[in-house]
Amino acid sequence: MATGQVIGPARVQAEGRLQIPAALLEALGIRPGDGLLFEAVGPDEGRFWVIRSQPLEEFFDRHRIDEPVPERLWETAVDDMVRDVMGRNVGGGDADSAVDRGEKP
Repeated sequence: MATGQVIGPARVQAEGRLQIPAALLEALGIRPGDGLLFEAVGPDEGRFWVIRSQPLEEFFDRHRIDEPVPERLWETAVDDMVRDVMGRNVGGGDADSAVDRGEKP
């Protein structure tokens, strides 16, 4: 799929429900269990990222902490996981990740 290609319209239904066009699901390989992370870019503009589902065991293995929990862990854990999923820093958090500071995530 070409970047910026318009796939098709969708209308927001009751309770904020949205049916994603089948062509977009297919083009992005979105499957049941995958998540979507939304970002507001402007007053009438937004974007989203597909968060591929993975078995819980794989998730916990990837983010395992085998040593004592660093004191500042909770200040950086969410940013680290979002950075891991999206490949960039979000939320205006510290530019360094726990890993960059020598802490185990």
